[in-house]
Amino acid sequence: MASVRARLRQLLGGRQAQPLAAGLPEEDVLDFLYPYTQGDPAERERVRAFVRQCNPIRTLADIRPFLARAEQQTAPSPVVLRFGTDDLATYSLEGLTLFALRDDPAVSEEILRGETYEPHVDATLRKLCRAGDHVVDVGANIGVHTFLMSLLVGQGGSVTALEPNSENCRLIILGVLENGIANVTLWPIAASTQVGWSYYATHYGSNGGFVADDRTAITSGRGVVVPVFPLDELTMPRPVSLMKLDVEGAEGLVVGGALRILKEDRPVVLTELSAEMLERVSGLGIPEYLETFVGLGYRIFIIERPTGEWTESSLPELQALRMDDPFRIDDLLLLPRDRTA
Repeated sequence: MASVRARLRQLLGGRQAQPLAAGLPEEDVLDFLYPYTQGDPAERERVRAFVRQCNPIRTLADIRPFLARAEQQTAPSPVVLRFGTDDLATYSLEGLTLFALRDDPAVSEEILRGETYEPHVDATLRKLCRAGDHVVDVGANIGVHTFLMSLLVGQGGSVTALEPNSENCRLIILGVLENGIANVTLWPIAASTQVGWSYYATHYGSNGGFVADDRTAITSGRGVVVPVFPLDELTMPRPVSLMKLDVEGAEGLVVGGALRILKEDRPVVLTELSAEMLERVSGLGIPEYLETFVGLGYRIFIIERPTGEWTESSLPELQALRMDDPFRIDDLLLLPRDRTA
C-alpha cells in the first residue's frame, strides 16, 4: 500500500503522469482496490484470480477501465470514481441530446457506436407505450429507455424512473435539463418490499447492484447505503400502464413491494430474468418469482433477441432453460390475460 501511495504522491506532485515502467506490484494493487482481503487468504486469492482475468492493471491509468468492467456484486471495491466533464459523451435519440460515459462498457459503449441499446426491449416498448400512458422504469440506468418512453407517452403521459446509482442519476438529470423534459420524474432510490435502506455497490460506469448488508460488508466500505421504498408507497400518476424492471436480481423485491399496483392497475411488465442473480439478491427461484404473476392472471412471453418478437412460455419451460444455464439472462414480457398488445 505504501508503494501505491508513494507513486500517487509522485504523480500528483507537479509532474506529468507517466506510465510506470516497472508496473504496479500486484500486492499493492490488491491492497489499494481490495483492502478488506488483507488477513483473509482465501478471499485474497479469490479476488486475485478475479483481477487477473479482467483488464490488466499496470499503471494508475489502468485502474479506471478496470473498475468500469469489474463486477460490483462479485468483487466490490471501496474505490469509487465519479465522472467529470471530460468523461462525458453525447448521443442522439429522436431529436434529444442525451449523455453517456466514454469509458462505460455496460451501456454507453453500444449507444456511442450508434447502435440501439437492447433492441429487443426497444422494439417492445415501442409496441406497448401509448400516448398518455403512465409508465415506471425501475433500474433506469443512464436513462436510455426512460427517455424513449418519455417520447412515446408524450406530454400527456409520464415516466417515473427509479435509479439508486447517483452517477446514473446525474446523466439522467443532464438529459432532462438539456432537453427541457417535463414528463420524467426521477427518484434516486431503489425499490424493495418495505421502506428502509439497502447496501449498494458501484465503481465507475452505469452498472451496480445490491451487495450483502452484513456487518463485515458495511465495515469494509464496499458499497454505499441507499434508501429503498416499495413502489406501492410512492406518489406517482396512476393507473400505471407499464413497468420495466431491470435491477440485477432484485426484481423479486420490487414485485413484492408493488402488489397493489399489479392488482389494481394491471400494468404490462417487462422484467429481466436471471436465475443466479434472482436467487442471490431476491432469495427467490424462478417459480416463486413468476407464480406471483401467474396467480394474478398474467401470461408469460420471452422477448426474443434481437428482434423483439414474443414467444409464449410457461414456468416449467423457463425452469428447464435455467437448469441448463443458471447464468442465462432473458427479458420477459408479462401480459395480463385481459389485455391484448
